[in-house]
Amino acid sequence: MHANHHHHPQPHISAAVKHLRGWITILAILAAVCCTGQMLIYGFVRFTDVRYTEVNRPAPTGDKARQVVVPKEAEAPTDSPTADPTATAITAVGGVRARAIEHGREIGPVRVLSNGDSVMSRLSLFCTSAGTLVCIMLAALTLLGTVIAGGANIPGVERTVTASTWALLLGLVCLPWGSMFPDLRIPGVFASYASLCAVADGAFGAASTTAALAQWILMPIACLIVSMVVLGMFRAGVERGVIATTPSHFDDAIQREMSDIARRGVTVAARTVGTMNRAVGMAAIPAPVAAPLQIIPPISKPSTTPRSWPLHSPATPPGPPRRWPVANPSGASKDAGEIAAAHP
Repeated sequence: MHANHHHHPQPHISAAVKHLRGWITILAILAAVCCTGQMLIYGFVRFTDVRYTEVNRPAPTGDKARQVVVPKEAEAPTDSPTADPTATAITAVGGVRARAIEHGREIGPVRVLSNGDSVMSRLSLFCTSAGTLVCIMLAALTLLGTVIAGGANIPGVERTVTASTWALLLGLVCLPWGSMFPDLRIPGVFASYASLCAVADGAFGAASTTAALAQWILMPIACLIVSMVVLGMFRAGVERGVIATTPSHFDDAIQREMSDIARRGVTVAARTVGTMNRAVGMAAIPAPVAAPLQIIPPISKPSTTPRSWPLHSPATPPGPPRRWPVANPSGASKDAGEIAAAHP
C-alpha cells in the first residue's frame, strides 16, 4: 500500500535552492564572459599587429655620410711640370645618409614582441584557467541542485535534470584533455595561448585556418549558448520551490497567474491572499466538501388542550356498566341507575 504524499516545501529547502540558484547564475555569467574573452583575444592576435612593434636596430659601424660627386675637368696650372692635361677633378654636388651593409643587405627596422603580447598572454591565461574551473563548478552545483530538487519533490525537477545534463557536457568539453592525455589531441574549448600564436604566425604543425576558426570562434559561441541554457533551465526548474517573501515575488506570481488565465481561461480553483502566502510550489489545498443537508422535522409545541381520559380502563372487560352505591341524606342508599332514572 502506497501513501499519497503531497509536496510541502519548507523554509530551509527554499533557502538552499535560492543559495544554489545565486551561485549558478554567477558561474554561468562568468563562463559567458570567459568565452567572449577567448574570442576577442583570437581576433586581436589573428587579425591585428598588436603583438609586435618595429624598432630600429643600430648598425655595427653606424651611419656614414657619403657625397654624390660628378667628374669635372681639372684646371691645373700649365706651368706645373706634373700637370696632366687629361686629368679631371671630382666636385661634390650633394650628400645622402647611407646605412651600413650587413651580410650583403641593408639593415632595416626589426619586428619584435611588444607589451601587447604580454597583456594578451595574461588575459588568455585568465580566460582559460577561470573558464575551465567555472564550467566544472557549474556542472557540480547544478547536479547538487538536481539532487535537492528531486529529494524535496519540487515541481519542475525535470528541467533541473536537463540543466544538469547540459552542464555536465559543458564541463567535460571544457577540460584540457590534450594537456592531460597527449594522445587524445583534444585541446578543449579554452586552448592555450601558445597554440593561438602558432596559428597566427603560421608556424609549422599549427592548426589550419578552418580548425582555428572552429576552436576559437565556434566552440566558445556554443559554450556561451549552453551556459545560458543551463542557467535558464535551472532557474525555471526550481522556481516553484522558492517561497515568495518579497512584494516583487508576489507581483511576479500574480503576473504569471494572469498570463495563465489569459492563455487557458479561468480555472475552478480561486486564488486568495492565504494561497499567495504559501509556497509557490505547494500543491493546491482541496476545497472542503460540504456535508449533505439533513431535513430535521420541527419540534411540536406541547398541546394546551386538556387531555380526555377514557371512562373505562382498557383493562376492564366489556359488559354492562358497573353500578356504584350513592348515599343520600335520608340514609337510604341508591345506586347510579336509580339516580339516572330519577333525573333524566
